[in-house]
Amino acid sequence: MTPGLFVLFLSSIPFDLGLEDIKVARDYYNQGLSLKENPTKAVALFKQAAASFEKCEGHVSASPVYFREWAAAELLAGKSVHSLLVCRKGLRLFSCDPQLLKIRAWIEQDLTLKSPERLDVFTGSGSKNFFMAVGVFNLLGWLLVFLGHENPRRMGILLVCGCLLLAFLMLEKSNPSKGNNMLAMVSEKSVLLKTGDGYSYPDHVGPPLKQGTELKVIENHDDWFLVETSSGKIGWIGRKDILIDWGNY
Repeated sequence: MTPGLFVLFLSSIPFDLGLEDIKVARDYYNQGLSLKENPTKAVALFKQAAASFEKCEGHVSASPVYFREWAAAELLAGKSVHSLLVCRKGLRLFSCDPQLLKIRAWIEQDLTLKSPERLDVFTGSGSKNFFMAVGVFNLLGWLLVFLGHENPRRMGILLVCGCLLLAFLMLEKSNPSKGNNMLAMVSEKSVLLKTGDGYSYPDHVGPPLKQGTELKVIENHDDWFLVETSSGKIGWIGRKDILIDWGNY
């Protein structure tokens, strides 16, 4: 067998395995939906479905439907933060998918990570549409600068400056991870940060971090991670208490 044929043969195996796994995942998911009268058994099936969907990652063609199904299975299994992480994985590939955006927004509200009245202009219309709109207004601003007189020219300068500021904010939001830092989220229960990398160290003073809270990973020692919260609080947290968002590494 030539090297080219061997590589082609190997590349076909994960895809076939992935198709079988996703069929199993959907079977577990549908069985769970049919057991409305027995929530305990249903949750167990949803957990199996979520595990099967996770096993498919990298072995099947990524699609919005795949990430929706996986996120729904995690959510019905009672793992809201896992579901949120799956949504974010899907939105990195399909940033304007309306269903993934709805699931993410619902979970963030349910975990009170966002206030219900807050309008997220960056994801509400999709990042591509947002950049297009900013580009149009930016062009209009430059036309006013070069073709207008005093008042229109001032308005054009303000418009251009505003567009540049919005574009900068959008880039900051779409690239939350800087340098070599990873992003992580507090898993399915609230937790207090430790002052050192072990359970023998005292807890940090203050309220516990609630589930779904975003963290920036600074470094890690074995199963302990030094993290920073959005408010600048730094401390250590165990591997079992966080979910690492490897896509931002």
